[in-house]
Amino acid sequence: MGEPSLEDPKRTLAPDINRENVVILADAINAGRPAPASPGTIKPTGVNEPPRSDQPNSAPLQMPPSAGGTGIGVQVVSAPPVLQPMAPVPC
Repeated sequence: MGEPSLEDPKRTLAPDINRENVVILADAINAGRPAPASPGTIKPTGVNEPPRSDQPNSAPLQMPPSAGGTGIGVQVVSAPPVLQPMAPVPC
């Protein structure tokens, strides 16, 4: 069987186990994610692709705003009359 070792076994402490669990969990979460791309390899989105927040968009504007309008596509044709406050009625 052999002689017992004269060295004390390594102590296992709760913080060490907790750090190991955090590393294992982080590895499991990041296992399915793609590796981040370097900033130089990102190409702008095309005309028929949805916009992305991490890169510029080269899609043209659909319609420029008109010169005489509000720029939102509607105009107020008429407004209801403004009502005047009534005077107090004497009792």
